[in-house]
Amino acid sequence: MREATFLTGQEERKLAAARRAGHLRTRICLRWNRLLPTLDRQEVEWLADFLEHRLSAAKLSDKLHLPQYAVEQLVHAELLSVVDHPYVSAHYDTPQFHASEFARFAKRILDTGAPLASLIDPVPLHRVARSIGGGLKPWGRIFSELLEGRVLYSSAGASIDRIMISRADAAAMRRLEADRQHRLCRGATLSQRDAAEVLNLPLRHVKHLPGGPTSGGAHAIPWRRVRHLARSRVTLAELSALTGLHSTPLEARLEREGHFRRDVFGWPRRSVLQTVATWGTSTRDEIRRRKIGEDHAEGHHPRTRRTP
Repeated sequence: MREATFLTGQEERKLAAARRAGHLRTRICLRWNRLLPTLDRQEVEWLADFLEHRLSAAKLSDKLHLPQYAVEQLVHAELLSVVDHPYVSAHYDTPQFHASEFARFAKRILDTGAPLASLIDPVPLHRVARSIGGGLKPWGRIFSELLEGRVLYSSAGASIDRIMISRADAAAMRRLEADRQHRLCRGATLSQRDAAEVLNLPLRHVKHLPGGPTSGGAHAIPWRRVRHLARSRVTLAELSALTGLHSTPLEARLEREGHFRRDVFGWPRRSVLQTVATWGTSTRDEIRRRKIGEDHAEGHHPRTRRTP
């Protein structure tokens, strides 16, 4: 048992309690003419390796630049595998991963991607995500579309900040919905960062949401409150990503059409989205012409798909 303590860094009494609870296998050995219960050497070595390379769901989400709830969606979509060993499940409240699982997932993102030149009018995935509102974003389905080859993408890294897709595919992404299992978050609260991501809200404004500190010192926002705001309001950041308009002229146009921002959470969702929908393709064409003009002025040219 002392060697297991040395290898894993866990207290001897903690390991002994885990063995008695069945979270670690028991091996019987003969010492000093007595039969004594002890731990399985191979399992102890596995546990030591896991503890050295453990990644929490929060840490993994940081590496991917995704909200923590997205990690659970990726697990549900069978794109990530959690460590489900009894000892790990008994001692950690949230999903846990081995660092090799992140490395495997990151490699798949890089290996499955296409050259940037193969995309038509590429846009960053994180900007596409910002144009999706009303609730949890369907990250599991988004990455399934990418990694299973249904949507062409280019990637310079594993995080969403490094992934690009064609503008036409971005429109299809916005029509995806989170699986029913993920319409409600696991647990009753969201972290401030996750709440900001769901609402497409700058993190500095999350202080306006009601919440309280957790045992770890971070603030948690009631999911019920976040869901209500997501369904009833639309933020300036989401509208800007959706229309391609800069925030200043966008807000000015909305005001000319009788829509005034209420507070940091933006406008009534349904009425404003109905108005924006009437702007139609003329607004997008105007944005595209402006962008092409800027590219030519700087000596760049928009990418087009090569034809044989």
